[in-house]
Amino acid sequence: MNSNRPPLLTAVGFCIYNRPDLTRQSFAAIAKARPPKLFVFADGPKDDPEDTRLCQEARRVIDQVDWDCELRTDFSDTNLGCGRRLASGFQWIFDQVEEAILIEDDCVPTESFFWFCQSLLEKYRDDERIMHINGTNFRSGRVRTPCSYYFSKYSHSCGWASWRRAFQHYDFGMASWPQFRDSGLLAASCTDPVEQRYWTRVFDRQISDNPTDAWSYAWRYAIFRRGGVTVTPTVNMVSNIGFGRPDAVHTKYRQKPAPTEDVWELRHHPAVVVDSTAEAYTFRHHTYPLRRRVRYTLMRMLGGSGR
Repeated sequence: MNSNRPPLLTAVGFCIYNRPDLTRQSFAAIAKARPPKLFVFADGPKDDPEDTRLCQEARRVIDQVDWDCELRTDFSDTNLGCGRRLASGFQWIFDQVEEAILIEDDCVPTESFFWFCQSLLEKYRDDERIMHINGTNFRSGRVRTPCSYYFSKYSHSCGWASWRRAFQHYDFGMASWPQFRDSGLLAASCTDPVEQRYWTRVFDRQISDNPTDAWSYAWRYAIFRRGGVTVTPTVNMVSNIGFGRPDAVHTKYRQKPAPTEDVWELRHHPAVVVDSTAEAYTFRHHTYPLRRRVRYTLMRMLGGSGR
């Protein structure tokens, strides 16, 4: 911990549901940062007594706020699903503040993550090219710059920050995607044909009758559509502890939480230039690695969806 750190002045948003054990760990990290405003939203329980009990237990974790803090809560009575509840929860936060740092219940950030986000929210507050600040880095320790971060087009949702001015372009229903797709404009963001095909499939599914229950694809599309830029730290600052659990929605496969590091002193970039090599690595090794490409090809050959 850096004893000379500036005070945290930025609001923090916290999404919870029915995992009180994970919620406690994420909340402990937030409590160390002592944000002046804490917005907590939760999905409602499914029609199941055990789910109701777990949701109530997770919500009681928030009773442990013991610092000077403006606490606001938005707890749904009904189950909206992972996608719609997070989308509406983030919108609820940005309706009230101009900028915020966002944490989900299975994400444990380093102490410096909050100040990293706060510093960059301030630095790029009026630069409309920048739409999102990541807390995660999936480059497995590969550092290509002496600066504390690099620029990308990829947004990651395991601990992030943004501004109202950027999130106003978010549309959960992705109404503009068909026209954007048919105009060939995705090529401006995705020059790799494999990448183009991958995101076309993903976005097509999101507007189909059987979409993935996720909020973040629509946010990534919004960034692509606007030609937006994201900020990614050169080290990983957020550990996702929800992998491999039976109650996980999107991360049922086993994966060790990635090691994290603190970044207290920032070395800024002299210019906003996307690191295309770094984001190509992220796509090939994290978003759509070779094993998933092989699986997709085999599934298509066998007549399945491959998704």
